[in-house]
Amino acid sequence: MPIERLPVNIGKNVYVGPNSIITKNVTVGDFCVIAASSFINKISRLIQSLWDNLVKLQALWNLTTAYLNLNIILNGER
Repeated sequence: MPIERLPVNIGKNVYVGPNSIITKNVTVGDFCVIAASSFINKISRLIQSLWDNLVKLQALWNLTTAYLNLNIILNGER
């Protein structure tokens, strides 16, 4: 009986802790953290979606803060 081989896809900026096991046919999205000694056999799409939205919200917050800081500098306000 042949060994079944399926891909494991790991996104960008992912930290996989030591002694972790990721099983076949798993996709780990961008900006994920997998704790040490974890066993990953599936990734919840809900958790990945929430994390993606949190990253987008943080980027929007950073842009808004930069815009407000620029207005304060240009207008001389404190």
